Amino acid sequence: MSQFSSNFNAVDRYLRRYRREYMAPLGLKGIHARLFMAICRTPGCSQDQLAKRMWFDKSTIARQMELLEKKGFITRQPSEKDKRVLCVYPTEQMLEVQKDLTVAMAQWEATLLQDLSAEEQQQLNDLLARVRDRVNKEA
Repeated sequence: MSQFSSNFNAVDRYLRRYRREYMAPLGLKGIHARLFMAICRTPGCSQDQLAKRMWFDKSTIARQMELLEKKGFITRQPSEKDKRVLCVYPTEQMLEVQKDLTVAMAQWEATLLQDLSAEEQQQLNDLLARVRDRVNKEA
């Protein structure tokens, strides 16, 4: 494995662990932190849109939405345009958790980047965005 892949995987593993540990007291997993962010960012999006945006199978999203709905974090309503499409909305409970989650993720990012200058942080962000864009083109 190349040094880039090794470093990238290590950072990703730490991020996943951080999310998992943060969400565990709620009886949720790390994936749910990402879902919270996506749902709160775009309330009313469809499950299919979430699956595409997050690179998950539709069945995975459907299972996770069922769990989040049972725990009171979301509501799902048929789309006005197409009753077969379920739109996902955050509940007040999710919005409250999301506030704290946003702060926790910002603190994690600040810790991660604390040894980099503002210029280095911008360079890193720009380079990772280019890599991400390449992956999107190849997928």
